[in-house]
Amino acid sequence: MKTYLITVVLLASPFVALQAQTPAEESEQPTQLVQEVFQTELVYPQDKGEVQLTARSIWNDEREGRSTEGSLAVEYGLTDAWQLEMVVPGVDLRPDGGDSSSGLGDLEVGTKYAFMNIGGSHLHAAAGVDVTLPTGDPDRGLGEGLLGVEPYLSLGRDLPQWNNAHVFGQVGLGLVRRSRSSDEGDDAAPAHELSFNTGLVVPVGNARLVGELNWSSNKWNHDGDESSLFVTPGVVWDLPGTWEAGVGVPIGLTDSSDRYRVVGQLIWEFGGDDH
Repeated sequence: MKTYLITVVLLASPFVALQAQTPAEESEQPTQLVQEVFQTELVYPQDKGEVQLTARSIWNDEREGRSTEGSLAVEYGLTDAWQLEMVVPGVDLRPDGGDSSSGLGDLEVGTKYAFMNIGGSHLHAAAGVDVTLPTGDPDRGLGEGLLGVEPYLSLGRDLPQWNNAHVFGQVGLGLVRRSRSSDEGDDAAPAHELSFNTGLVVPVGNARLVGELNWSSNKWNHDGDESSLFVTPGVVWDLPGTWEAGVGVPIGLTDSSDRYRVVGQLIWEFGGDDH
């Protein structure tokens, strides 16, 4: 219980700070410091007709072994507030003392709608939903055999008086059902997952310092036994043109978290009115 209370306080603290900020005198176009952070969905959508490609690689030091995940995400702006997205993943598992497996993981599709400069302030919000399709083979460890639907709400606030920093947060509910059985024949109902993420982006020259706190748990239903907590420092660089690169290191703080991860990502935007 003490761990949960500390987690709630840490996750809530940036939004308590938001209440102390004065509202913007007039609506301004928000400055998008980064396209993506490492484990949180930001409020910013793609502009109408704009495409964003994100190549990401994640190296995981898990409790039972090590794995590498690679993915290509495509985001497209239907309007200046509404976007569609798809993530095509690949997984390479190298468990300690076991055989390596590699192949396609679970495909993800999603959509997000954003509300920027709410009431003429520096506060933004977005609502979205992600759907996970069980395309990865659970017998080879490339997927979980679960159909997942995760609605989420993201919040963000620009802090122009703090060197144009940006504070953000996200809450999501991952609902799952088994649609692809493995050879182990686990018929138990899978556990749904609640997640909270929060953090801060601070610009320093052409770099953006990122700090995230990421918590998720399925212990509240169907005999779930996982509760993970990560602190995720990272840095993102603005590159020439519409390119962006970043490296983050999520560090696990609970027994069911990976010990640590290394996340590298490269982002390119094109199309839309501004490109």
